[in-house]
Formats: sequence, C-alpha cells, structure tokens
Amino acid sequence: LFASYLVVEFLPDVERGLLEMIRVLRKGGILVIVAPNQLSPVWPFRDFFRMLFGGPPRPVWCESPRAALTVLWRNLSLSVQKMFEREPQFLYREPDLTCQKVVGRDSDAVYVANPIDLVRFLKPRGFRILRIGSGSNGFERCFPFWSVAVEIVAQKI
Repeated sequence: LFASYLVVEFLPDVERGLLEMIRVLRKGGILVIVAPNQLSPVWPFRDFFRMLFGGPPRPVWCESPRAALTVLWRNLSLSVQKMFEREPQFLYREPDLTCQKVVGRDSDAVYVANPIDLVRFLKPRGFRILRIGSGSNGFERCFPFWSVAVEIVAQKI
C-alpha cells in the first residue's frame, strides 16, 4: 500500500513523484491518492452562490462572484479538454508563498491537481483503476472527474 494524502498538489514535478510511487510499489500493491480537485467546477459554483447570498469569498481562489464565474468557466473548459487528451498534461500554477491573504487552503499548491491527469498517467503504466472519487453522492457517481476531491484507488498489475 502506498498512500499519498494531500501531497501531489505540492509536487513541483508530478510525473517524477508518481514514477517514484510506482517504483516502490510491488505488483498487486494498492496506490491511494487523495488531493483537492482544483479543476472541479463544484468549488467555484458553490463560491458564486455563497457570495451571491452574502457569504464570504474564498481567499486566493474566488474572491468575487465574477472571479467565481471565471474560474467555473476555466475549470469546465479545461476539464472537458483534458477528457479528450490522450496523454496527461500536468498543469502548474504560481503558488502564493507570501501567506498575506490566507494561510492554508492550498494557496501554496503548485500542481493543479485533477483526477483526469492522474488516471491517464497511471493506466498505461500498469495500473487498474479501482475507484475514482468517493461516490458519496449522486453527482460524484455520475461525474467522478468533477468531484471536489481527487480520490483514486489503483492496483499495480
């Protein structure tokens, strides 16, 4: 068993990190990856409606209703584009290391974590995907790639 819990989004070279996970895992071993899905359209959708009804913004990610709609469109278009790509295209972002706006909330993440890239990377390297997303509600069962969290369980075959 190799578990990566809230780690991959901080890797400056995701491919190298995943290759190391694969290297140390035995045949038949289980790989579990959990991270926030930073391409999920659910986050900005929630942010938009929370702010529309007077709730607070989410610092760093969606600081206004307009920003939430922009991120929603970006996340939808990028995730749909990724679904048609043959190879994973790991997206990176400039982390906020100043901690002036907020501490935590993955403001210091460098990789835009998403299950599409990770599944596309693991399958051709000898992994059977056992689960994507938690499947804890109807939305996640229908659209596991748009879940708010990356939750992948894969077996090395």
